[in-house]
Amino acid sequence: MKKVIMIAVMLGGLVSGAWAERVLLIDFYRSAEYISPYLKKDATKYNHSCGPTSTVFIYNYYLYKNSNGKKVLFLGNLNREINRAKWTIRHLYTYIGQKNNTDMRTFDPLIRIGAGKYDFQNVEQRSMWNSLNTNLTYMFNDLKNGIPAIVSLSGQYNGEGRYKYRYHSTNPVGRWNHIVIIYGYDKKNNSYFSNSDIVYYFDPYFGKFHYMTLKELKRVANQDNMDYLRFGKWYIMRTF
Repeated sequence: MKKVIMIAVMLGGLVSGAWAERVLLIDFYRSAEYISPYLKKDATKYNHSCGPTSTVFIYNYYLYKNSNGKKVLFLGNLNREINRAKWTIRHLYTYIGQKNNTDMRTFDPLIRIGAGKYDFQNVEQRSMWNSLNTNLTYMFNDLKNGIPAIVSLSGQYNGEGRYKYRYHSTNPVGRWNHIVIIYGYDKKNNSYFSNSDIVYYFDPYFGKFHYMTLKELKRVANQDNMDYLRFGKWYIMRTF
């Protein structure tokens, strides 16, 4: 028997048997679908901007959530809004003092964007000195509280994560590292994390939703113990 519980932006299911607990950020899914036509790589042509672009998707998620679905960053005329999206990304690169459309080597510039530009509360990178299980527990609880996670993947990730509408490897950047947003988790047992758990993530490059197993995520995550980046609760709107 399945019991479904709606809590804020979380869809949680407690299931007896195979699936023990599931969490998905429904508002993140909806908010990202609104703006991805303007912000994905095919629109902006920025193929190395996944870090700053991820922060824009998360900013838009909180904007959408806090306005009860009434506001998003980009909406309307395609060419006009793509130009606005491109300006937004260039502006963020200027803010962190980095050349437009260049790679992020650490999370530090994204922390500056989140805490300084967007006024997020509790912007932090989880400690690499924590155990893997500790940081996975933090991430799972953050998701349950409506907080997505930014992770960096090595260029070798592929296979088990699949593009939503076409079957091929999700890795769009070859040997380069890539930043994505985790917005959902299917946990098979309440007592522990399993390699067969499913992790749902949004790819700012394609502007689409994907998934991979926890085993694959642990193999390709650049963080030693999943010391992911979190943008905590956001209350103050700061415009460009």
